[in-house]
Amino acid sequence: MSCRWPRVRALAAFALAAVALAACAQGQSTVDATVDAPPADAGVDAPIDAPGSDGRPLGNDVCAGAEDLTAAASGATGVTVVGDLTGYGNDVEPPQACTGFVNDGPDAVYVLTVGPGKIVTATLTPQGWDGAVELVQPCVRTPICLAGSDGGDPEVATFTTTAAITLYVVVDSWDATSFGPYALNVRVQ
Repeated sequence: MSCRWPRVRALAAFALAAVALAACAQGQSTVDATVDAPPADAGVDAPIDAPGSDGRPLGNDVCAGAEDLTAAASGATGVTVVGDLTGYGNDVEPPQACTGFVNDGPDAVYVLTVGPGKIVTATLTPQGWDGAVELVQPCVRTPICLAGSDGGDPEVATFTTTAAITLYVVVDSWDATSFGPYALNVRVQ
């Protein structure tokens, strides 16, 4: 009998190696030993929880998962949503002129479809981190900036529509290490 090392992913290498060594010491093949081995990622679940990475539908981390706030934002006080950029990626990067800063950090995306002559106001209140908010169109890696704010407390971006439009509200940050919970109020008047 020979003990050959199966190909494994880096995450499971240590657990599988221990099982394989024990199996070889007991005269079993590594294939037999790994059938009953515990999952290699048991207790190491954090990276799997990123939106969409575990088979769940994409969250608002990407344009395709943008949360639609159209109906709720049209109320007298708009709509306030709470979120958290933890685990999100940097998918939307408006030009630096949008806020005065390059926003290379994680972002969350919301969508609105509004008629002409409407005032759209997005107010972002980050909880313990430096955030930015942008109103953009279309939702792509480098969109056109309609309005943005990075330097206020809270961050407030306002845009007046001249025609019917679908626009995106992006909760953003300046750096990959700047993220956390937030409250976002979006109002269409």
